[in-house]
Amino acid sequence: MLLRNLTTWSKCLAFLYTLTLIVCFDSGVMASSPVVLKYASTTPSVGFIADWEKWLANEIEKRTNGRVKMQIFFGGSLLKIPEGLDGVKKGVADIALIPPLWFPGELPLFSFTQVTGLAPEPDVVRNPHLMSKAVWKLWDEVPEIRKELERWNQTAFSVRTMPPYQLWSRVPIRKLSDLNKLKVRELGIRGRILFGTYGAIPTSVTPAEMYGALQKGVIDAAVASFDWGELYRLKEVARNLIVVDFNPGAPFYTINMETLNRLSPKDREILMKLGRDFTSVYADALSKYIDELMTKFKNEGVNIIRFPAEERERWKRECEPKLIDAWLKELKGVNMEEAKKVIEAFLSATGGKDVIPWRK
Repeated sequence: MLLRNLTTWSKCLAFLYTLTLIVCFDSGVMASSPVVLKYASTTPSVGFIADWEKWLANEIEKRTNGRVKMQIFFGGSLLKIPEGLDGVKKGVADIALIPPLWFPGELPLFSFTQVTGLAPEPDVVRNPHLMSKAVWKLWDEVPEIRKELERWNQTAFSVRTMPPYQLWSRVPIRKLSDLNKLKVRELGIRGRILFGTYGAIPTSVTPAEMYGALQKGVIDAAVASFDWGELYRLKEVARNLIVVDFNPGAPFYTINMETLNRLSPKDREILMKLGRDFTSVYADALSKYIDELMTKFKNEGVNIIRFPAEERERWKRECEPKLIDAWLKELKGVNMEEAKKVIEAFLSATGGKDVIPWRK
């Protein structure tokens, strides 16, 4: 009798233990090691961007109750910018920021969002919310953009709006003719057309190399994010800030699709919602930061030159249609109708439709 009671009791305990495991697993509270996402950051470990990337890491851990964490590898210590796309594809990193202008061959359609230098209206370029909204709209409504990234085993996790790109220069620049013979840091066809047209010499320099290149005269000016004057200390070696308001684009943070699919459905949903939330929260903070930096630069004696509106308009009118034509001609293996669809969608969202060649 005693033996039978012990056997029955053992079975009850085993059943309760199994039930507890099932409930814990289903609710995502199973006591196990957290999933650690490796984020390949290319920015220094201190500063505005780093602070918000740390915020993102903390928020991932908080919203998933510790089930998912993000480990940040700052300063390109895991992947450099040109290695980001392939690195995420192969799982060297789980998350990276992918500036499309660095990958015109791999992400030809998405690269258009950073090809146009002056077509988006200045009011849009200066507003982080409007720029990020335009890129998310492209992602949500143009499936060809999504397919491009998916071919590289990754998908969009978030959008990081960037401050307007300006010219950090060793010499004052007040009109287009001042560009003649200057060595200017700018990439790809933007460099060739926006600057080569006026006699400047476009030069490819990574963000980390800009300070030394300006200091040594390897370049005379750099098209760079407004905040890089602080982040990379460009204000020390390029004392002229030429406010042109170039299109900075709004790159995606991408995440490896296999990594994403290994998460529980609940954690996938949490992570992807957080990505959208981060876009908005970061845009709010960036708007305030830009205003603070402008005041700081003035107080530090940086020579702030607002490029004349009529010169910017001439620059846009003379170069943007050429940029679009050149971009279309350089595309390989891409359906032209799909490419035109991307152009129409992005420029319609950013106020630059007037430079589309076939609309004239």
